[in-house]
Amino acid sequence: MTGDAGRADYAAVQQAREELAEVTARTSVTAAALGLGLRREELDALGERIRGDTYRILMLGQGKRGKSTLLNALLGAKVLPAMPRATTAVPISVVWDSDRYVVLHLDGSEPPVTLPIEETGISRNGEVWQALTIDLKNRHQPGVVRHAELHWPAELCRNGVVLVDSPGFNQEPWLQQATLNALRDADVVVFVIASDLDLEAVEIGYAKDYLKPYGHDDFFVACTRIDHIADDERDGHIEYLTEYAQASLRVAAERVFFLDSRSALELRSTSPDSTAALSDELAATGLPALETALEGHLVAERMVVKVLAPARRLTLAISALRTEVEARQRLRKEQHDKARARCATVRAQLDLLEERRDQIRDRIDTSLEHIGLQVNAAARRFLFEAAEECPGWSDGIEPKNKIGLSPFKARQQAEAVAAEYSAGLSAAFESRFVQWQAEELNPRITGWLEELGARLDEDFLAFTAQADKIRLVLTPMADVAPDVDAANRPAAERVLAAAVAALVAGAGAAPIGARFGFKDAMKALAPQFALGIAAYAVGGPVGVFVVQLLGSVIAGELLAERAGSAITRSVTDALAKHLRASADAEAARLASTVTDALGSLKPIACEALDAEIEAILRQLAVAEADEADKGGAADDPALADHARMLDDHARRVEEILRNWQGR
Repeated sequence: MTGDAGRADYAAVQQAREELAEVTARTSVTAAALGLGLRREELDALGERIRGDTYRILMLGQGKRGKSTLLNALLGAKVLPAMPRATTAVPISVVWDSDRYVVLHLDGSEPPVTLPIEETGISRNGEVWQALTIDLKNRHQPGVVRHAELHWPAELCRNGVVLVDSPGFNQEPWLQQATLNALRDADVVVFVIASDLDLEAVEIGYAKDYLKPYGHDDFFVACTRIDHIADDERDGHIEYLTEYAQASLRVAAERVFFLDSRSALELRSTSPDSTAALSDELAATGLPALETALEGHLVAERMVVKVLAPARRLTLAISALRTEVEARQRLRKEQHDKARARCATVRAQLDLLEERRDQIRDRIDTSLEHIGLQVNAAARRFLFEAAEECPGWSDGIEPKNKIGLSPFKARQQAEAVAAEYSAGLSAAFESRFVQWQAEELNPRITGWLEELGARLDEDFLAFTAQADKIRLVLTPMADVAPDVDAANRPAAERVLAAAVAALVAGAGAAPIGARFGFKDAMKALAPQFALGIAAYAVGGPVGVFVVQLLGSVIAGELLAERAGSAITRSVTDALAKHLRASADAEAARLASTVTDALGSLKPIACEALDAEIEAILRQLAVAEADEADKGGAADDPALADHARMLDDHARRVEEILRNWQGR
């Protein structure tokens, strides 16, 4: 080891690593106790990184910046898939091995798959190539491979060095997450940008938001495609881009390298002997300079990096856990100070919610009464209009029976003629009723039901909005209940869906989706109500008329008539008279038919509202019981212990950083 870092005693480095590993393990236990599973997994992975002897060098950058080509140049062969478009689909770790093969780690519990590869690298479009590259047809979803481990006799990878290729951070979300996971495990980063492109905001932002927070203050910048810059402009461009990288990425000038990766790869793959590797032609590609810097970093700072980067990452994790503990402690104190006040407020607001439920119940009663009155009036008008139309109905009736001259058959003949006219007029009335129902009554009923459904939708949404505000009061962190957009609230959807589903099931209609409110449901159910109303004609005024006609009218008035026309007038007049006389009673019966069909609406609606109130009452009871169980204690001893331990861990890590910073 050389320089300031070289003066670090190896035993001291090992001791620092052991202490960091211990603190990381204890912090992981705290994360588990707090129920933070993802944070615990992250800390466990960090502990493995601290204890491990491998040294992971990550190629990081946007897609299509030449990361895979650069890594192939370092390997001296076209080993990894590389194309002009974004190619790499999973993180690929290259480890030293005398043999050549790849281990594919799959999603889920499937065991890894080991596949051989040729000496020239991964065959294009072969099984391994397809597993490691982005499938353009399915680029929006991850494949079955999660990461790959490539075994290859690369000289740079001796002594535990692992070269890692990453998908890039401007790709699909799942590719970005895979890149971030690789960054968490990296010991040093080679940040790959393109010489022929200005640094983009996303690149500068990624360095600021991820590299520094993950402990990578000292990283390398590889500017690929320098061969794309004209020879007479190259020196000036290198000076410009170096200064730009220093200012934007906060790296030292000696960490910035300009590379012609493609030419370096061609030279390495065609002339792999050491003489060619040290030739002026290869040196002009910039690759040897980067290799020398990486090797020097490996020799001089390898053990220190195993301390500093993980320590910085651990500092961030401890700080995040400490923030979580503080938030829970504040929550505990708030629960102690405000829980009873919240419960009292909720009980008062529940009284108002019950008043709103009662108002909805009254609204339904009033609406049903209004619909009944409207149906009654419409039916009464129809019956009087039908009475006026009776004479016209008889014109088309041609009775088969005739009245002869014999006085002995007069009564029998008169009854037969009267029966035929009665049946004809009955059929005419029923036909007129069906026409009136289809053209006038049913559309009106549909309109009235839609209007009622729209009012119920408004009432239900207002009710559930108020219920949601009560729930927010029960939520400990809700100092102020925010405005609630009732049309989008889950509670509104839930309660409406429950009530509508019950209404539809009760009416025997086809299922209606939960997206329907009362307005749509009532519109859909209107034909069901119409079918019930159609039964009105059966046993209605005409049926009663026929019974009365045959039972009394024929027996008296018609026996004196000898002409069929006289009987026709008598029957027609009798029907018209009967329709007028029975209009009030029959209109009331029809109105009752409609309101009876809607009779299930009120209990169904109120049952849904009652269920919502009961749910809040149960939630309130739990909150009151929980507060009683706590005995009013403001402090949680377990949280206080976690806070003390995290503060102790933070001091220990801070001391390690203080001792090793700058070495």
